[in-house]
Amino acid sequence: MILIFTLGLLLQTAAPQDITQLMQRAEAGDAKAEYALGLDYARGSGVQADDAQALRWFLKSAQQHYAAGEYALSELYMTGRGVAENDAKALEWMKLAAEHGDPRAQYNLAALYLAGRGVTKDESLAFTWMEKAARQGFTDGEFGLGSMYHDGTGVQRNDAEAMRWYRASARHGSDDAANNLALLLATSPDPKVRNEQEALKTAQDVVQRHPGEDPYLDTLAEVYFAQGDAKAAVETEKRALGIKPGSEVYKSALAKYEKAAQPQR
Repeated sequence: MILIFTLGLLLQTAAPQDITQLMQRAEAGDAKAEYALGLDYARGSGVQADDAQALRWFLKSAQQHYAAGEYALSELYMTGRGVAENDAKALEWMKLAAEHGDPRAQYNLAALYLAGRGVTKDESLAFTWMEKAARQGFTDGEFGLGSMYHDGTGVQRNDAEAMRWYRASARHGSDDAANNLALLLATSPDPKVRNEQEALKTAQDVVQRHPGEDPYLDTLAEVYFAQGDAKAAVETEKRALGIKPGSEVYKSALAKYEKAAQPQR
């Protein structure tokens, strides 16, 4: 399982606000407005982009224990935007944001504990924070929790729970979760989880949406193979290798499928 630390500050969307009124509320000490104004400065939305001003307003918001402000401040420290890069400060504010309920902070803190980045690696703590993010309906958190249940990372493997959280993340738009769901449905030893027909449809749908993405083709090949269709697995794995010809993993999978596809003597 690979979980990627995600920084989503500039990707976040927010309803347009009257900048004059927003500034007035922020100047009056409204923590939510301080955060929103910092976000506008970070994105250049309604004002000239200014990382120093973003830092100023995020800090004001964070000092009032506003979770979104704490998280935004952690991103600036993590990336060195408007301030010298400082992983220790980033982690300090991220932990506070996570404790105060920000799901982005909870997810990223889980990813840091899984990787041992800036903290002692701790899969149990990673699971705790990932579950908190997932239970708030955070798409990446749902995917991450599904992956942890699937791999038995920080928790006993549980394919039914993995399926549950992959489904939730896929419903919220994650094709990575849909891809993992397809693989789980095709290969799970749990008869209550295994569903080869749904696995194939799910994998095919993901590939249809992303025809040039080799990881999705690789999964579809494995789904075909799990269903006993070695010929289709070979054809699909060759497509994956055509996109990423240097992959030893794909080469090994192709060799396995080609061997199975040979006529029995």
